[in-house]
Amino acid sequence: MKRYFPTFQTSFKIACALLCSVPTFSFGQAGNEASSGAIIVLSAKGLVQAIDPQGNLVLGTLKPGAVLAEGYSLKTGFGGEAALLFSNGTVATLEPRSKVRIDSFLQKNFNGGNQKLSEVQQEPSTSQIKLDLDSGSLVVQTKKLDRSSSFTIESPVGTAGIRGTEFQLGISPAGETKLDVSTSSVSFTPTGGVPVLVSQGKGLDVSQGGVVNQRPIDPVISINISNKNSIASNIAGQIPMSTVGQAKEKATALASVSGTKSSGSQNSTDE
Repeated sequence: MKRYFPTFQTSFKIACALLCSVPTFSFGQAGNEASSGAIIVLSAKGLVQAIDPQGNLVLGTLKPGAVLAEGYSLKTGFGGEAALLFSNGTVATLEPRSKVRIDSFLQKNFNGGNQKLSEVQQEPSTSQIKLDLDSGSLVVQTKKLDRSSSFTIESPVGTAGIRGTEFQLGISPAGETKLDVSTSSVSFTPTGGVPVLVSQGKGLDVSQGGVVNQRPIDPVISINISNKNSIASNIAGQIPMSTVGQAKEKATALASVSGTKSSGSQNSTDE
């Protein structure tokens, strides 16, 4: 059976119209329980594919406004690229010839309110995100994370721990991992090794064999981080937090019918 993702229009005016035309969810009823967070597709160009938690390719074109949940993977082809918004306020861009799995994404419920995302300086509720970057590169910009939140990205040679920053994490065809940090800092722990703090304006290379080399940030990558995060945050910034909250409800339902560990009470439907 074909599976289609629930979608939200990402322009501010259309999102406002959407909120006026559909029932409003009550985010307070579930208390402080954590359920699946949402990943909203902000833009997609070229070949961008979604893979469900069972490893099946999702049919159809992945369009802006599609909602993903934990357990899903995204894969881009040559020339493919996808900008994403996580419901905790993080934006990310999956670059060409890349693959990332949303291994887990749990987030406490929150009241959406009328604020736009650009007006929010920190995540709306505590969250735990774990991504697995299998190949290619991912450019990320986060909101300020709560002290009890966690955000990690696994690579073939180690784990990046994020607290609130802008960076790019990439894996070369030869298996080398490259981390470049343009704002704040990222802690990288090589497999079997000790954490290395990569601060603003610095970079890190880790060979397939685990050899660590610290260096200045790659100037070309620094520009790429700035450009990609600017584009993604400009799109995301116009989205009302109430729409983000509705997307989270959709993701909880999607995770439920997909068989991932988060629970939900309603089925995914086309918009």
